[in-house]
Amino acid sequence: MTDDQIPGHSEENEAPGISRAEIRNARADSKRNTRLIVAGVGAVIVVALTAVGVFLFSSGEEKPAPTTTTTTSTTTSTTTTIPAEPTAVMALTGMPVNAEDPDVAAKLMTPALTVKIDNAPEAHPQVGIQDADVVVEVMVEGISRYIAVFQSHVPDEVGPVRSARTSDPDILAMFGKPVFAWSGGNKNVMKVINNTEWIVNASHDKRQGDYFRERTRKAPHNLIIRAQNLLAATASSGIPPQQLFTYRPLGEESPGAPVGGFDVSIGKAVSSFRWDPETSKWVKLTNGEPQSAANGSPIAATNVVVAQTEYRQSPADRRSPEAETIGEGAAWVFTGGKMILGRWSRASREAPWSLVDEAGTPVALTPGNTWVLLPAPPQAPRTF
Repeated sequence: MTDDQIPGHSEENEAPGISRAEIRNARADSKRNTRLIVAGVGAVIVVALTAVGVFLFSSGEEKPAPTTTTTTSTTTSTTTTIPAEPTAVMALTGMPVNAEDPDVAAKLMTPALTVKIDNAPEAHPQVGIQDADVVVEVMVEGISRYIAVFQSHVPDEVGPVRSARTSDPDILAMFGKPVFAWSGGNKNVMKVINNTEWIVNASHDKRQGDYFRERTRKAPHNLIIRAQNLLAATASSGIPPQQLFTYRPLGEESPGAPVGGFDVSIGKAVSSFRWDPETSKWVKLTNGEPQSAANGSPIAATNVVVAQTEYRQSPADRRSPEAETIGEGAAWVFTGGKMILGRWSRASREAPWSLVDEAGTPVALTPGNTWVLLPAPPQAPRTF
């Protein structure tokens, strides 16, 4: 049973009345998008097949097996082994890794798992979100939802999983050909997502055996995926992600103005983060208190990018906003305990985010996980 089939759940159970012209325009957009992505698939495949080589730091000469040093990462759930002579970086975190390790090499070639996660109060604490390399917070009908992206580490379970929106395809296109887990939607939105060819469609309808309802929560806030099982079953159809941001070397200090934290509104949802110098992380707050995942791990980010984003009415659902993530806008980058003012831009659907400061100089993030928040103008971070 998908979210839109749950008795008494009215948010997405009926498609709104829209004109046939709007439907035709939405379908035409989908066909044009398909032609564009087909033209780019060859280039993306080349990137995927050479992902290890793209990020090589070495000269390519044969070297003795590197010695490694083990350090505790800034996330509380994992320990990261950083090689003394790193040969590659993880595309979505910029963390140095040893690509000569077969397990690491396999991970570099694995597509990202992207999951649409509930952010309603009833969905807290979320499951597995603490392990995401990237989390994108996007506005839906009055509130916000997350697209959580996993590659460096995939937990056993992730959720609660919720329905898709027409904002999702343009965002997902940045991640190669990712596996996309989502719960459903109204019929017009489902047509758009089902016709998106640059994702591996792992919806509840298609992969019911990898989804289950958690009995301790109420529907529709209780749909969980068996994340590792789902990715193992679908990864062969995907393409690994490209590097999403520019990163500074580990240990290099960030420019910018020191801040203790900030909050910003995304629809009616408020995202708040506080800098923790002990962990070098931006800790996520709810009602002024640190927010934890279901396993008790704090939800925190090495970097937070606030990218002010225009929204328009979705052609598939007149009640729903659609984020315009191709274009440009104001940006606030929080990294290393500091804030950098600048702008973001994306020239095309397949392009990653480009970040520059007020002088036009590229902004480099700290290696680690990143949250990207997409507030509508005139919303801007309020620092404290």
